[in-house]
Amino acid sequence: MNSRLLPALCVVAFAAVAIYLLGVGRYGGEGDPGVADSPVVPGPRNGNNLLQAKGQPASEPTEIANMVVLAEQLNNADATAQDDVAVLVELIRVYTRSMGAVPEGGLNEEIVHGLLGNNPKKLVFMKKDHAKINEQGELLDRFGVPYDFHPVSAELLEIRSAGPDRLIFTSDDVVPQ
Repeated sequence: MNSRLLPALCVVAFAAVAIYLLGVGRYGGEGDPGVADSPVVPGPRNGNNLLQAKGQPASEPTEIANMVVLAEQLNNADATAQDDVAVLVELIRVYTRSMGAVPEGGLNEEIVHGLLGNNPKKLVFMKKDHAKINEQGELLDRFGVPYDFHPVSAELLEIRSAGPDRLIFTSDDVVPQ
Protein backbone atom coordinates (compact mmCIF):
# COMPACT_ATOMS: atom_id res chain seq x y z
CA MET A 1 0.00 0.00 0.00
CA ASN A 2 1.27 3.46 -0.84
CA SER A 3 2.82 5.12 2.24
CA ARG A 4 0.96 8.39 1.54
CA LEU A 5 -2.39 6.65 1.22
CA LEU A 6 -2.40 5.08 4.70
CA PRO A 7 -2.45 8.38 6.67
CA ALA A 8 -5.22 9.71 4.42
CA LEU A 9 -7.32 6.60 5.03
CA CYS A 10 -6.77 6.95 8.79
CA VAL A 11 -7.95 10.57 8.70
CA VAL A 12 -11.08 9.63 6.72
CA ALA A 13 -11.87 6.76 9.11
CA PHE A 14 -11.37 9.01 12.15
CA ALA A 15 -13.65 11.68 10.65
CA ALA A 16 -16.38 9.13 9.90
CA VAL A 17 -16.29 7.81 13.47
CA ALA A 18 -16.33 11.35 14.91
CA ILE A 19 -19.34 12.33 12.79
CA TYR A 20 -21.22 9.22 13.84
CA LEU A 21 -20.45 9.74 17.53
CA LEU A 22 -21.66 13.33 17.32
CA GLY A 23 -25.03 12.04 16.18
CA VAL A 24 -25.05 12.80 12.47
CA GLY A 25 -25.15 9.10 11.64
CA ARG A 26 -28.09 8.42 13.94
CA TYR A 27 -30.77 9.59 11.53
CA GLY A 28 -29.97 7.58 8.49
CA GLY A 29 -27.27 6.47 6.15
CA GLU A 30 -26.71 5.00 2.75
CA GLY A 31 -29.73 3.08 1.63
CA ASP A 32 -32.07 5.24 3.72
CA PRO A 33 -33.56 7.54 1.09
CA GLY A 34 -34.64 10.86 2.50
CA VAL A 35 -33.36 10.10 5.97
CA ALA A 36 -29.70 11.12 5.85
CA ASP A 37 -30.16 14.01 3.43
CA SER A 38 -32.84 15.85 5.37
CA PRO A 39 -31.84 18.30 8.09
CA VAL A 40 -32.79 18.00 11.71
CA VAL A 41 -34.86 21.05 12.58
CA PRO A 42 -34.15 22.34 16.07
CA GLY A 43 -36.88 23.21 18.52
CA PRO A 44 -37.24 26.60 20.21
CA ARG A 45 -33.52 26.82 21.07
CA ASN A 46 -30.57 26.81 18.70
CA GLY A 47 -30.41 23.09 18.06
CA ASN A 48 -27.59 22.38 20.49
CA ASN A 49 -30.13 20.33 22.44
CA LEU A 50 -29.99 17.47 19.97
CA LEU A 51 -26.39 16.54 20.59
CA GLN A 52 -26.34 16.25 24.36
CA ALA A 53 -23.71 14.31 26.24
CA LYS A 54 -24.52 10.62 26.42
CA GLY A 55 -27.16 9.94 29.06
CA GLN A 56 -28.35 13.54 29.30
CA PRO A 57 -31.77 14.32 27.84
CA ALA A 58 -32.27 17.28 25.54
CA SER A 59 -33.72 20.34 27.28
CA GLU A 60 -36.14 21.26 24.46
CA PRO A 61 -38.00 19.08 21.93
CA THR A 62 -36.23 18.74 18.58
CA GLU A 63 -38.27 18.06 15.47
CA ILE A 64 -36.79 15.65 12.93
CA ALA A 65 -38.14 17.40 9.86
CA ASN A 66 -37.98 14.50 7.40
CA MET A 67 -39.77 12.18 9.83
CA VAL A 68 -42.52 14.75 10.50
CA VAL A 69 -43.01 15.14 6.74
CA LEU A 70 -43.10 11.36 6.37
CA ALA A 71 -45.68 11.06 9.16
CA GLU A 72 -47.90 13.59 7.37
CA GLN A 73 -48.13 11.09 4.49
CA LEU A 74 -50.11 8.67 6.66
CA ASN A 75 -53.61 8.11 5.24
CA ASN A 76 -52.82 10.21 2.17
CA ALA A 77 -55.64 9.84 -0.39
CA ASP A 78 -53.09 8.94 -3.09
CA ALA A 79 -51.57 6.13 -1.01
CA THR A 80 -52.69 2.68 0.13
CA ALA A 81 -53.02 1.05 3.55
CA GLN A 82 -49.82 -0.86 2.72
CA ASP A 83 -48.08 2.49 2.10
CA ASP A 84 -49.31 3.70 5.50
CA VAL A 85 -47.86 0.67 7.27
CA ALA A 86 -44.57 1.18 5.41
CA VAL A 87 -44.49 4.79 6.68
CA LEU A 88 -44.99 3.57 10.25
CA VAL A 89 -42.27 0.96 9.83
CA GLU A 90 -39.85 3.71 8.74
CA LEU A 91 -40.85 6.01 11.61
CA ILE A 92 -40.32 3.21 14.13
CA ARG A 93 -37.06 2.14 12.45
CA VAL A 94 -35.57 5.63 12.70
CA TYR A 95 -36.93 6.05 16.25
CA THR A 96 -35.32 2.75 17.26
CA ARG A 97 -32.04 3.69 15.61
CA SER A 98 -32.06 7.10 17.33
CA MET A 99 -33.17 5.92 20.77
CA GLY A 100 -31.69 2.43 20.91
CA ALA A 101 -35.10 0.80 21.44
CA VAL A 102 -38.69 0.96 20.22
CA PRO A 103 -41.00 3.42 21.99
CA GLU A 104 -41.76 2.35 25.56
CA GLY A 105 -44.98 0.52 26.30
CA GLY A 106 -47.03 -1.50 23.90
CA LEU A 107 -50.30 0.34 23.67
CA ASN A 108 -51.00 2.51 20.64
CA GLU A 109 -51.14 5.69 22.72
CA GLU A 110 -47.81 4.83 24.40
CA ILE A 111 -46.11 4.35 21.03
CA VAL A 112 -47.60 7.62 19.74
CA HIS A 113 -46.52 9.37 22.95
CA GLY A 114 -42.89 8.47 22.16
CA LEU A 115 -43.18 9.56 18.52
CA LEU A 116 -44.59 12.92 19.63
CA GLY A 117 -41.33 13.71 21.44
CA ASN A 118 -42.08 12.29 24.88
CA ASN A 119 -38.89 10.26 24.89
CA PRO A 120 -35.53 10.64 26.67
CA LYS A 121 -33.97 12.65 23.82
CA LYS A 122 -37.13 14.69 23.16
CA LEU A 123 -36.98 13.90 19.44
CA VAL A 124 -40.23 14.68 17.62
CA PHE A 125 -41.14 12.26 14.81
CA MET A 126 -44.79 13.32 14.47
CA LYS A 127 -46.65 16.51 15.31
CA LYS A 128 -49.19 16.51 18.15
CA ASP A 129 -51.90 17.88 15.86
CA HIS A 130 -51.60 15.03 13.33
CA ALA A 131 -55.00 14.53 11.71
CA LYS A 132 -55.14 10.81 12.52
CA ILE A 133 -54.46 11.00 16.26
CA ASN A 134 -57.75 10.65 18.11
CA GLU A 135 -58.78 12.19 21.45
CA GLN A 136 -57.35 9.19 23.33
CA GLY A 137 -53.95 9.82 21.73
CA GLU A 138 -54.17 6.79 19.44
CA LEU A 139 -53.01 6.78 15.83
CA LEU A 140 -55.81 5.64 13.52
CA ASP A 141 -55.42 3.78 10.26
CA ARG A 142 -57.23 4.88 7.10
CA PHE A 143 -60.25 2.78 8.19
CA GLY A 144 -60.65 4.74 11.44
CA VAL A 145 -59.33 1.94 13.67
CA PRO A 146 -56.35 2.34 16.03
CA TYR A 147 -53.22 0.59 14.75
CA ASP A 148 -52.23 -2.53 16.65
CA PHE A 149 -48.65 -2.38 17.92
CA HIS A 150 -46.99 -5.41 19.47
CA PRO A 151 -43.47 -5.09 20.93
CA VAL A 152 -41.58 -8.29 20.15
CA SER A 153 -38.30 -7.08 21.66
CA ALA A 154 -36.51 -3.84 22.54
CA GLU A 155 -35.66 -3.41 18.84
CA LEU A 156 -38.70 -4.94 17.10
CA LEU A 157 -42.29 -3.73 17.00
CA GLU A 158 -45.00 -5.46 14.98
CA ILE A 159 -47.49 -3.12 13.31
CA ARG A 160 -50.96 -4.09 12.07
CA SER A 161 -53.84 -2.21 10.48
CA ALA A 162 -57.29 -3.79 10.86
CA GLY A 163 -58.02 -3.45 7.14
CA PRO A 164 -61.31 -2.73 5.41
CA ASP A 165 -63.42 -4.98 7.67
CA ARG A 166 -62.21 -2.90 10.64
CA LEU A 167 -61.59 -6.08 12.69
CA ILE A 168 -58.13 -6.89 13.95
CA PHE A 169 -56.55 -10.31 13.26
CA THR A 170 -58.65 -11.18 10.21
CA SER A 171 -57.51 -12.11 6.71
CA ASP A 172 -57.67 -8.53 5.37
CA ASP A 173 -55.35 -7.02 8.01
CA VAL A 174 -52.51 -4.95 6.59
CA VAL A 175 -49.03 -5.81 7.88
CA PRO A 176 -45.54 -4.83 6.67
CA GLN A 177 -44.29 -6.73 3.65
